[in-house]
Amino acid sequence: MSAPDNPFKIIIIGGGIAGLTLANMLEKFEIDYILLEAHDNIAPAVGASIGLFPNGLLILDQIGCYEPVRAVAQSGTVKYAHMRHPDGSSVSCIEDFFGHLERRHGYEMLFFDRQWLLQVLFDQLRHKDRVVLDSHVETIQQFGDSIRVRTKAGKTYTGSIAVGADGIHSTVRHEMRRLAHLSDDPESFPSEEEEDTVPCYYQCSFGIAKDVDNWPERNQCFTSGDGHCFLVASGPDNRVYWFMFKRLPKVKYGKDIPRYTKEDEEVFVQKYGHVPITEDLTFGKLFERRISSTLTPLHEVVFKKWFLGRIILMGDSIHKSNPIGGMGGNGAIETAAAFVNFLLRARNNRPNGLRGLTTVEIEAISRQTQNERYERAKYILKMGHEIQALFASEKPLLTKFAFGTVLPLSGLEHHLSQMGSRLLGGPKLDFLPVPPKPRAVPYDHELPAKPVRGWPLAVIKTLFSVGMGLSLAYPFQAPLLLNTRLQGIYTLSQIISPLLTYTIEGHRVGNQGTLLALPSLFVAGIEAPRVGMSKTAPIHGMVAAFQSFTVPPGRRVNIHIARALVPALSLGYVIPTLFAFRSKSTWKTGLMTGTPLLVPVLTTVLSAVFRWWQNKSNGHVDAESEDFQRYKKDDVPVLRTAYSFAVVSQAVVHAALVAHAYVCLKATPFELATLPFSLTGTVGVLGETAYSILNLRLLGYVTGWQAARVALLSAGGQVVLGPGATMAGVWWWREEVIAGFMKERT
Repeated sequence: MSAPDNPFKIIIIGGGIAGLTLANMLEKFEIDYILLEAHDNIAPAVGASIGLFPNGLLILDQIGCYEPVRAVAQSGTVKYAHMRHPDGSSVSCIEDFFGHLERRHGYEMLFFDRQWLLQVLFDQLRHKDRVVLDSHVETIQQFGDSIRVRTKAGKTYTGSIAVGADGIHSTVRHEMRRLAHLSDDPESFPSEEEEDTVPCYYQCSFGIAKDVDNWPERNQCFTSGDGHCFLVASGPDNRVYWFMFKRLPKVKYGKDIPRYTKEDEEVFVQKYGHVPITEDLTFGKLFERRISSTLTPLHEVVFKKWFLGRIILMGDSIHKSNPIGGMGGNGAIETAAAFVNFLLRARNNRPNGLRGLTTVEIEAISRQTQNERYERAKYILKMGHEIQALFASEKPLLTKFAFGTVLPLSGLEHHLSQMGSRLLGGPKLDFLPVPPKPRAVPYDHELPAKPVRGWPLAVIKTLFSVGMGLSLAYPFQAPLLLNTRLQGIYTLSQIISPLLTYTIEGHRVGNQGTLLALPSLFVAGIEAPRVGMSKTAPIHGMVAAFQSFTVPPGRRVNIHIARALVPALSLGYVIPTLFAFRSKSTWKTGLMTGTPLLVPVLTTVLSAVFRWWQNKSNGHVDAESEDFQRYKKDDVPVLRTAYSFAVVSQAVVHAALVAHAYVCLKATPFELATLPFSLTGTVGVLGETAYSILNLRLLGYVTGWQAARVALLSAGGQVVLGPGATMAGVWWWREEVIAGFMKERT
C-alpha cells in the first residue's frame, strides 16, 4: 500500500503525438508529469506527414491546440479528392472534400508535416522543463507504491505511473514482458511469442516532395494498382505528401519483418518509378522532387494487453494500423483522452485525489482505458486493411466491381458517410467543454444512446428482413368488416402515406444511388395487379433497412421537391380518387387508372417548375453549391406540412368509417380494432413503420425508452388514427428527430 501523501506523478516515455498530447492534457488538469524523449530534438525531421481528422482535432481543440495546429497546417490545402484507376485516370472526384468534412464534423482534415505537429504540441506546454530530451529508456522497475525508470545515460526517474508511448518497437512493452516473466504471475502479460505473430503485408515508401511538376494543385488522390496503390495529397508551401504501398510477395511476421536501408529505398524507386500516380505524373518524377523520404514495413496489430501494474501503453506501441486509413495519430490522441477521462474519474472519487493511488486502482484505470478503446482500435485496424486490399486489387473482381460499378453509381452522400463513419466513435475529454462548432453529423458521445453497429446490427436487419419475407410468402389480412365499396374507399385513402413516404425517401440525398431512389418503381408495384401493397410494402421495408441513409445530412430533400409533394399528391392521386368515389360502379378507378404513378412524376415536374420560378423571381441561383444544400434544414417545415396533410386526410377517412361501422353495422370494439389490419399489405406497412422507430434507436438518436414510447403510441394510433395517418405521424417524428442533430451555421 502507498502512503496517502505520496505525490502523484506520471512518467511519459516517448515524445511523439501520443506523449506530447498526453502532456498537454495533464497540464490542463494540473497533474504532474515528466516526459522522456529518446531523440535530441523534440521535432525530428523523419520524413513523415500526418493527417489529422475531425475526431482528433476535436480533442486538440478541447486542450487549446487546434488553432495553433490549424495555423501551421495552413488549412484549405486540398479541394479535390480523386479516386483513380491504375493508369492515373480519375474514377470519381469529390469537390471541396475538406469543406464537406468541416460542415459535417466541425473540422476539416489537416495534412502537413508531422514534425510541425510535434513542435506545436511542445510549444503549447507551459512546463517545457518537464520534457527531457536524449533520454533513451533502458529499464523499468515496479515497487509497491511507485515505479522507477532508468535511462541509458544513467539517470533515474521515479513516479506513480509510467506511460509507454514509444512506438511499435516499444522498449516499454519489452520491459513489461520482462517484468511479468520475473513476477509471481508470468502470464500477467503476453509472452514474447505475441511479437512473433505481428504481421506485415506491405512495405511503404512515404515522404515529402516540393514543387512537383504536373501535380494538380489542391488535390488528394488514391490511385489503385495491381498489388500496389498510392495516397498522395497536397500540403502547405507547395508540398506534396506521398505514400506508395507495395504488397510483399509473402507476409512477414515478428522478427522476420525487415528494416530497410537507403540502398533498399533506391532499389524500390528504380523498380516502381514508372508507375503512374496521375495521368501526367509517375512515382519516379514525384520522388525526384523529394525533401525527405523513408521506406518502411507496415506492421498491423492491436496487442492483446495494454497494461501491467503501474505501466500502460499508448499509440503505436499498442495499436498500429495501415496508414492508408489515416487513423494512426488520431487513434493515439483518442487513447490519451480515454486514459485521462478514467484517471480524472478516479481522482474525483477519492478523498485524496490521485495521491496514494494503489497498483490495483491504477490497473483498474488502465483496464477501463483498454476496454474503452480496444474494439474501436480493432475496427480501425480492420478498416485500414480492407481499404488497402481494395485499392491494391488483392481481390481483382471486387476492386473491378467497386471501381467500375459502385463508385460511379453511388451518390456523394454515400462516399462522405462511408468516410465519416470511422470518425464518430472516438472519445472526447469528459471534463472539458466541447467547443460549440456547427456540424451536421453528431459524434457518438453527443447522442442520447449508444449506437448499435457491427454484427448485432446485421442480425437485427436480417431478422427484420426474414419477417418481411414471411409476410410476402404468407400475407395476413383480417376479415373484412366493411362492404366492398367502403373497403375500397378505406384502402385507397390509406395509400396516401406510402405514396408520400416512398416519394420522399426517393429524393433524399442520402438515398441516391440506391433502389430507394426509384420511387416510381415502388409506386408502380402498388398498382400492379400481381404485386400490390402486399408485396411492395415488405420489399420497400427490406430495401430501406439495408440501403437507407444513416446520418442527418442524408435526410435532406431538395426544397423544391418538398414544396411539390402536397400539390403532386393532390393532383396526381387525391383529387382523381375523390372523383372516382362519386360513382358506385367505378370506385376502383382511383387505383386502376394509374394515378398513384402520377405522384412521383408530378413531384419531379412541379419541383422543376418551382425551381425555375424561384430563379426567375430572384434573378440568380442560390450562391451555395447544390452539394452543400444538404447541411440546411429549410425543407423540414415544408415536409412537416406534407406529413400533416397525410395525417389529417387519412385520419378523417378512418374516423368516418369507424363511426359508420359502429353506428350502421353495429360493429363491436374488437371488430373496429381489426379494421386497420383488413388492408392489403398492412404487415409490410406496419413493419416498416416499426422498423423506422427501431432504427432511430439503432443509430443512437433516441433512447430505448423513447423508442418504446413511440412504438406504443404507434400501436394505439393504428386503432385511433388508422395505419396511414400513423405511418405519416411516425415519419414526421423521425424527420424532426434526425434534423434536430444538425447544428447549422449562423
